[in-house]
Amino acid sequence: MPKSTVTVRAFIKAIDKDYFDAFLNCGEICMNSLKTFRDFEMKNEAIGDKYEGANYAICEGATISIGPPGTTNQFETLSENVKDVLFFNNEIFGNILSLNTIIYDGKDIHNIPQKFLQEFNNHRFCLITAPNYFIEKLKDAILSKGFKPEVRPVHYFAPTEKLIALNPFMKRENYNYQNETRVYFKNIIDERHIFKIGSIHEYAIEIFPKQHIYKLTSSRYNDLIIKVENNLTDNFK
Repeated sequence: MPKSTVTVRAFIKAIDKDYFDAFLNCGEICMNSLKTFRDFEMKNEAIGDKYEGANYAICEGATISIGPPGTTNQFETLSENVKDVLFFNNEIFGNILSLNTIIYDGKDIHNIPQKFLQEFNNHRFCLITAPNYFIEKLKDAILSKGFKPEVRPVHYFAPTEKLIALNPFMKRENYNYQNETRVYFKNIIDERHIFKIGSIHEYAIEIFPKQHIYKLTSSRYNDLIIKVENNLTDNFK
């Protein structure tokens, strides 16, 4: 697949209410382990992405058979047309930060999906207006602890009957409204890491997207209105 260049205008980060002030005031960034991320997805009914952390998957059309040990030609079919056959390697560890991404696409309005807000309805939201600077500060903090960070947009793939290899930058297409950029690094153990990059007040603010519309002004790009989809209010902030 050829690589395309995109311009990121901003990030929106959903943060647990208990940790929001530390995020904004101190740049305290929690990167949970891949296993923790997977366990959260399994328990969170609003999101429920069972593929999180899987290494391989058959999305649909799989057949499961059983046979005696030591043979390869005496199988009995147990189930046909099985969906969501997942393979996990519990010895592979890593840490993730997910960011909702606002892309510059020439339009003057960015709509925040209602579903995104519903998934994080018990969180507070931070708008990061200097995304490249934020990422570079975080990468430096990760490197200082001896890890090698990767930063990529998530690729949203369509279901298939073929066995596909997955990585932390892949999710099924029904989650494309999340429009994620992820920061990820491999780790040899299952552990959480907290990085401090200093106050981000100069380029980040708390936003209340259900109550306000926001206008992002830049000398390089057109003004950008940020609002919840289907919200037609004219009260800009």
